[in-house]
Amino acid sequence: MKKILNTKLHLRFVFNPLIRLMADNLGAECCINKKTRKHPVIVSLTSYEERFDDLVISLYSIFKQTLKPDRIILWLADEFKSLNDLPYEITRFLKNGLEIRFVKDIRSYTKVIYAFKEFKDSVIITADDDIYYPKDWLEKLYYSYIAHPEDIQLHRAHRVKVKNGQIQPYESWRKHVEEESARYDNFLTGVGGVLYPPACFSNEVLREDIFLKYAPYADDIWLWVMALVHNRKIRVVQNHIRTLACTDIFRQIFRHKRTLYAHNSKGANDKQLQNLMKFYGQNISNRLM
Repeated sequence: MKKILNTKLHLRFVFNPLIRLMADNLGAECCINKKTRKHPVIVSLTSYEERFDDLVISLYSIFKQTLKPDRIILWLADEFKSLNDLPYEITRFLKNGLEIRFVKDIRSYTKVIYAFKEFKDSVIITADDDIYYPKDWLEKLYYSYIAHPEDIQLHRAHRVKVKNGQIQPYESWRKHVEEESARYDNFLTGVGGVLYPPACFSNEVLREDIFLKYAPYADDIWLWVMALVHNRKIRVVQNHIRTLACTDIFRQIFRHKRTLYAHNSKGANDKQLQNLMKFYGQNISNRLM
């Protein structure tokens, strides 16, 4: 383990100058859209201090997309009092169109709930802070939305397993659905990015009193439940991106203690879904049966 940690520290030493170089060399192509769209396209994400190095790489990949969003908004916990509390490598993106908002920390929900609340007439696309997204990541999501505007769009989904009218344990679900499909039992996974059409949900999605109490570490579960409640199918887009590059391979392997994986292992996903079934079980059953 000591050797592994030393290797990780060595790689950080090597890559930190590269991260600085990225921030210093944001070309003209690293920008947001300047043309008017009927429904603005907003990329929304969150992060925390331990992931700021990874965040820089993710932001760089988002700004390099072939299809440019209208806004890129980074929601950070209000423990940061001002932009002066943030490293240069992040604030450098402000010149290219990044917006940074300081809000109450609601864990992984931070990246999506505030966007839903403020931009109800926009296309909201969530991204993770530790993924390097291929250049056509956003384009594929957006053009699938244009073709199928009622569906939630994504690159990566699991297939919920239902037997005798009962949702089976998470571990038994089919992982990484390959075929293009729009179904209620496609379970959205946020790591690949998810596109929500304008006015996708009612204000029910904003119910902190429910999701923070009964699914505090499972935003994907909450959003899947909301999709079924609001009669939204989840579509795996055509030619979806099958492989995603994690910006920190060591976290991917060893699962850092703050990651959602750490909280949602050992059946926690099943428990949180069962909690939400108490509120929305009939809606879920009606869609899946």
